[in-house]
Amino acid sequence: MEQKSFQDYMRKSFKYGLWYLAAIFVFALFYWLLPQSSWDNSHIISSYWDALYYSIVTITTLGFGDITPQCCFAKVITSVEVLIGIVLIGLFLNEISVKQAEKVNHDSKERQKKEYKESATAKILRHIPLILPKINSFLLECYEVVMPIKERQYPEDIDKISFNWNFTDMQDLYSPTLLLTNPLNSSAIENYFRTEHDLYDELKHLNDSTEVQLYPELQNTLYSFITECSQFNFEPVILSILKQFSGEGADRKPLSALIKDMIAHHEGEVKFQDGNLINPYVALYFHLQKLIPLAQQLARTMKHIQQSTIVNQ
Repeated sequence: MEQKSFQDYMRKSFKYGLWYLAAIFVFALFYWLLPQSSWDNSHIISSYWDALYYSIVTITTLGFGDITPQCCFAKVITSVEVLIGIVLIGLFLNEISVKQAEKVNHDSKERQKKEYKESATAKILRHIPLILPKINSFLLECYEVVMPIKERQYPEDIDKISFNWNFTDMQDLYSPTLLLTNPLNSSAIENYFRTEHDLYDELKHLNDSTEVQLYPELQNTLYSFITECSQFNFEPVILSILKQFSGEGADRKPLSALIKDMIAHHEGEVKFQDGNLINPYVALYFHLQKLIPLAQQLARTMKHIQQSTIVNQ
């Protein structure tokens, strides 16, 4: 709820206050216009100032008794002013108390929301230093999968890696990794799925154990990444190719070499084909097209949360 300005917040109570003040002057005019015989002979209202004084004493229910109405009409007007004064001052004070209570309640809720967000943000911040390195590892493995060996370059800053690639660039996904941080006998695709699982588990834990809904951009990107990983079901087929061979005798060779040749010489639109061995790699292509931007967006969002928290502190 947006907090109102003080003038807007108290406008209704001020209206009752103005009516209260206006009643003083209006009833003073009535008293002044009454004949002097309407008052006790020892203290008559002879001027408007006398009438104004009596009106103030009456509406505030002080009743000093120095001016006393004698006729019935003067008594009625005095009684009406007393009642109006009591009602208006009651409404005035009630409005102030209600608005003040609303303001206190609003401030209390805002304070609770702030404390809740600070606590939830602290939980998220404890996860970010663990997740960012996994995102970097994941993006590096994506790079190895989507880039031919001869074109791979590894800048120190992962943000400087350019992911301008197409389907034929994935031809070396079964080739050994060039990263010294990985086992030398492992392939790029094996390391890719390993880092995808690590990142998925970490993001799933973040989603389940923290209030990421406080940061809608983080929540939406996180959900999209987790959903995409959950829906991809070609990993077993892609990894099983590493252990399979084609041909007999001297013509026997790893099936991964056939896949490499199919990807390298692919032409035309990248799409699924009925009964074609290339379909799992088409699925992987579209899978990476979605996951790489999501991982980059996750890294940017988490860094922004870190920086904005430092600035606010």
